[in-house]
Amino acid sequence: MGLLLVQPLLIGGYLPVPPANPARRLHRWIGGLLVAAVVIVVGSVVHALLIEGTMEVISKAALCGLVLAATAKVIADLRIWPKSSAAR
Repeated sequence: MGLLLVQPLLIGGYLPVPPANPARRLHRWIGGLLVAAVVIVVGSVVHALLIEGTMEVISKAALCGLVLAATAKVIADLRIWPKSSAAR
């Protein structure tokens, strides 16, 4: 569950990463995996909230909120969505 918070932060460039020089192919593979992992965030959060486990309800809800907030910030900062035609 804690790794879900790291996924969007890495994609958005908010966390330090090792130098990109060593291997572009490795970078491409990791990027692809991270993109796929972000597409899964909402489903994972819903699943995590529904299961009974070792986390308490409040801490689980707080962590899920952080995951969703981090994902929303990355999406907003990267401007993934195209601008509307009315703005032109």
